[in-house]
Amino acid sequence: KNVAPQEMYLWVDYSSIPQKNSKLKLLSISSIGMYASTACYFLIICPVAVHCDSNAAVGPETYQRRGWCRLEQWARMTVGGLQSMYIYDGALRPLSDSMAWYHESISVMDGDFTDPNDKDKLVDTILGLWSLAISHRGEADNTVIFDLVQQRREQVFPTKYFGDLVEMMENDLSSPIGQN
Repeated sequence: KNVAPQEMYLWVDYSSIPQKNSKLKLLSISSIGMYASTACYFLIICPVAVHCDSNAAVGPETYQRRGWCRLEQWARMTVGGLQSMYIYDGALRPLSDSMAWYHESISVMDGDFTDPNDKDKLVDTILGLWSLAISHRGEADNTVIFDLVQQRREQVFPTKYFGDLVEMMENDLSSPIGQN
């Protein structure tokens, strides 16, 4: 679609998260799902390149292994559906052509994290995304997302991090309000 530049807002993950102030970083990380979920378009820019610090090869595969990147994608998928998500790795392609990509995107806890303790910080956000997916499962692409999560529950909600929180939340969502 043609979007006028003055109507376009960009959120660039690394530069939009404070890196030096740990308190601001944590607050920003806590809201990452909100930012990604409000995007009309989700564009992953990850051409094959050499990382400037590590000299390691990077590209779509390394992007998709990162836990934070998976969280951003799942947030966008839950609220905005699977449409209007693209990857640019030298050529612009819709992600809707790759269900395998979506399977990996919802497995946030299987992703790579520089600090493994960050996984503990994501439990509430992932539960919130799952709550949205359940609440809106009959709308647009949400049935697909709901089914993807159901197929991969153990990977999406590892007991080590979630315990019985998922079941508790699902029970609360299925109970009439005020009867919990």
